[in-house]
Amino acid sequence: MTGRRLVLDITGREARAVVWAGGSPVFAAIDRATGDPRPGDVVRARVVSASSAGPAFLSWSGGDGVLLGRHGCGEGETVRATVHQSPRPGKGAVLRRGVSCAGRFLILSDDEVGIRRSRHFSGPLPAEIAAALGDRAPAGFGWVLRRRAADAGLEALLAEAALLAERGRAALSAQGGAAALAPAQRLIADLAAAGGTIAVHPRSAALALRSDPWVGAWGLAGAVAPADPGDLADLEDALDLARQTTVVLPSGSRLTIEEGETATTIDVDRGSARGDAASVNRDAMVEAVRRMRLRRISGLVLVDVLRFGRSADAGGFVAWVRDRVGDDDMTCRVHGLTRAGLLEITRERRFPSLYEMQATRVEDAFGQRWTEKPEAAAFRALRAVRAARPAALRVGTALHALFSGPLAPDWAAVAHGVDLACVPSLAPAAFDVAP
Repeated sequence: MTGRRLVLDITGREARAVVWAGGSPVFAAIDRATGDPRPGDVVRARVVSASSAGPAFLSWSGGDGVLLGRHGCGEGETVRATVHQSPRPGKGAVLRRGVSCAGRFLILSDDEVGIRRSRHFSGPLPAEIAAALGDRAPAGFGWVLRRRAADAGLEALLAEAALLAERGRAALSAQGGAAALAPAQRLIADLAAAGGTIAVHPRSAALALRSDPWVGAWGLAGAVAPADPGDLADLEDALDLARQTTVVLPSGSRLTIEEGETATTIDVDRGSARGDAASVNRDAMVEAVRRMRLRRISGLVLVDVLRFGRSADAGGFVAWVRDRVGDDDMTCRVHGLTRAGLLEITRERRFPSLYEMQATRVEDAFGQRWTEKPEAAAFRALRAVRAARPAALRVGTALHALFSGPLAPDWAAVAHGVDLACVPSLAPAAFDVAP
């Protein structure tokens, strides 16, 4: 196991997660069982239209989307595909053919034969990698090399290939031929290839996840343990940190982050920081890159950096930022400085950002503004009820015992803050009643 630690809090149909590494939070996420397709879900869809030179457009009972890659589909066919990117307002999901299981460097896919490079992999396929991985894929599967594989080293690639070949195929089998991942499973999937420990709250959810076939297939059952009060306090602190829109750095400079519908803007203010523009900008970008990952910011990002005195400083700064984002799990491209002095970055979108899961834009007499989503407010209220667990549990358990029929599962779920939509193997009998 590595030093990574996932803290997972499950409340009803919502799962909140923070990943810690090196003593600081590196990733924060909220996921809900909304019925919308999410990355990792497997769907069976009908091909609405397709062309040999372009993408295919799919439709299924849960939505629609575009199928990328060498699909080889014909109009009217029914295909099995894996969701790669979540849908956005006015846009469908992005899917890949067949079923796949992604690690940090490799993708195990049943739609591949042999080895191929992803479109983000730069340079030719090294001969030693092709020779080493050629016979490592299970029957019916092949490999796709991700961009980060170019610098991973042969030993790391072989270790991940062994993991995906053994565990990834079993996880796909446990998920079923066409099924959606539960929020808790989807968040754990991000940690599966890298390894780590998983602290889960409440205790009943931790026990259920330990026995979940999908978690067992990844070999993570032994890594799951009930969270302690310190873990929950750390999770709340990390989520509060991720929500901050104004960040004051130790040097005295300041970042202002604003997520919009079309782009995210990050403003760099010198404040009381000393030093030239290059040093202040580098200090600010270290934190800006960290916040982008922490908040799951994706799409177009415009950073209003301080103006450089010399063009050579600007060129060196752009090259330095490219190096900083090189180890990002999501594909991140630094396009350079615009004529207005804005640093232009695009980051691959797979999941909604932390902000999108909590806020929505509304229009009223005062104009457009962001406000808390109703479902986010509802789960916040449910967590407040759960915080008064001793009394709430006694009342909920008593009502569960007194009433029968459709009310009983509802009372149990309200009392414990967990239900079947978040952890498929949970059953009312598995609920714990300890505060």
